[in-house]
Amino acid sequence: MFITTSEDLPAHEAHRHRTLTLIAQLEARGQTKLADQNRLVLEQLDARIAQIKQAIATGGAHRDAS
Repeated sequence: MFITTSEDLPAHEAHRHRTLTLIAQLEARGQTKLADQNRLVLEQLDARIAQIKQAIATGGAHRDAS
């Protein structure tokens, strides 16, 4: 278990951006299975980003069991 804080938000958002770019590249090359696998990563990032933003809004830290 580790704690993610608002300090981690820019790193997660940058990772999200890279993942979106990778998905687009994979789709363009017809690598749909890899694109689908990275969509799962994107979903996890979206959830983590939302949790961090919620923690920021409520003034707390987000604990993640990943």
